[in-house]
Amino acid sequence: MILGLAVAVAAYTLWVLWADFDGLRSAFARLPASLLAAACALSFANYLVRFARWQLYLRWLGLSLPIGTSFRIHLAGLALTVSPGKLGEALKSWLLLRRTGAPVAETAPIVVAERATDLLGFLVLLSACGQGVLDGADWIAWSTLVLVALLLLALWCRPLQEAVLERAARRASLAGAVATLRSSLAASRALLSPARLAGPTLLAAAGWFLECLGFHLLASTFGPIALAESTAIFALGALAGAVAFLAPGGVGVTEASMTALLRRSYAALGVAGSTGAAAAATLAARLCTLWFAVAVGWIALALERRALARRDA
Repeated sequence: MILGLAVAVAAYTLWVLWADFDGLRSAFARLPASLLAAACALSFANYLVRFARWQLYLRWLGLSLPIGTSFRIHLAGLALTVSPGKLGEALKSWLLLRRTGAPVAETAPIVVAERATDLLGFLVLLSACGQGVLDGADWIAWSTLVLVALLLLALWCRPLQEAVLERAARRASLAGAVATLRSSLAASRALLSPARLAGPTLLAAAGWFLECLGFHLLASTFGPIALAESTAIFALGALAGAVAFLAPGGVGVTEASMTALLRRSYAALGVAGSTGAAAAATLAARLCTLWFAVAVGWIALALERRALARRDA
């Protein structure tokens, strides 16, 4: 969390200096509070849609929780969204361990499955709305598709996995790690099998479209941008942040990509002060998506820790 905040402060400082602080401030002042609230509400609706996917994954692993507890754990993972690759969301596995006793090695693949289907969901949105926006940036979508395809092929190629694991298991020092990895791979195959890929991917696409809609509401304040174009810009920015795996929560990379694409769209529409407008819309969108998610996550984590303390008392 500290690393993510440090990167965010540095990235946003440079970004504001580039965008012209006065222009950014005046543009941001044009965004009504009601619009920011609506964007936050759409972000929360996204969490509700993706909660359905979380419940599917728990069921496929044979885990059952009261729905309120399950929802708190699902939201608590958002607290560490600003971690490289969002892998800090594996915090949910620790909470599941406390609640169900399920080994972390068997539940951590849920986070991997969520990230994979999130990326596929963004690709679905881009394939539906990306015409005309991907010009010069289509390599981001293709790179993401290749990375996800390689991950899935490696996961589905069980003979290759077993050959590597059996060779590693011959070393006594690696025997424990091999057993844990086998457990994780089995859970990953259960979650990301070809037959179980479409449903979670469509849920991810539907959930993230709600955040795209929030971004569209904010971006439309400065110019008559089309919903399809707003969706493509948001999705492409998210993919750019995901490809830059080491950037916590995609901070810096996502903002730069979204601002550049939106600035180009505003310029084509003849919007005055397109740089400040694009930066303001992007900043507002990130406040209502990334940083709103972090705030919701910390609240949910605090509530879940309190519930655990009461249970253990």
